[in-house]
Amino acid sequence: MNRSNVSFLDLPNEILFYILNKLNNIDVLYSLLDVDNQRLDMIVEDKTFTKNLNFVLTMSTDDIYSIGSMEGILRATDYPNLDQLKLFNFDNKIASHYFTDCLALLDGRLNQLNSFFVEIFHDNNQLSIVNNMNDLPNLKYFSLKYFCVTEQYDSKILPLLRRMSNLEELTLYVMIQNRIKFLDGTQINNQILVHMTRFYKFIFYISTEIQLDHFVPYLSIDDIQQTFINIGYDQVSCIISCYSDSVGCHVFSLPFMFDSLRCLRCSFIPT
Repeated sequence: MNRSNVSFLDLPNEILFYILNKLNNIDVLYSLLDVDNQRLDMIVEDKTFTKNLNFVLTMSTDDIYSIGSMEGILRATDYPNLDQLKLFNFDNKIASHYFTDCLALLDGRLNQLNSFFVEIFHDNNQLSIVNNMNDLPNLKYFSLKYFCVTEQYDSKILPLLRRMSNLEELTLYVMIQNRIKFLDGTQINNQILVHMTRFYKFIFYISTEIQLDHFVPYLSIDDIQQTFINIGYDQVSCIISCYSDSVGCHVFSLPFMFDSLRCLRCSFIPT
């Protein structure tokens, strides 16, 4: 029996979709997007492969595939069908190189985003300046896990959150250094939540650290918890930690939804 040689591109679109649907969409995009073939571009840019992008980087910073795939995929096209974007498990070098791009993704090019999840832990990271300060009207779910200093929180994180006027759910895991005052419920409400008219769910862990040479009298654990109760979050707990050169306040929603409490040493825990 004669056998003909059939290449991948000889298959009809229906068969190509069937085959590619069996694969991880990130692998499909990395392998086939922008390979100078209009037919393949049309197929892989379909919402089947571009509605949800989930980058979980677990390898070393020398893993060319992990780094190159994310950069190449995010820059390859405009993603008009993109609904959910997740960027998890960035290590130090990747974070310092890419978190600028992560914030830049909210400069207006992805206004159709419904959900955006970012997880980066890096204490020397400098956030980008995003010139586009228009609202992000379609963003309903936002999760940010980040370690930052005061200047970054006040000048970058707060303005970003205020653009999310239609946000419904916010997950915030932030560790903030070099403040002169602990973050409490009153500040969170006045600086963030009042700007979100459809907001109904807040999951949080907020750690604030004050250097002893900048230390001023602070609210008690009960007082801090009360500031959250006053804005409708009565399921909250607070821990005060004492270090050799600083004092930290860790306030979080209950039940606790994260993996760890950071930097707890000598601590005062409510009974």
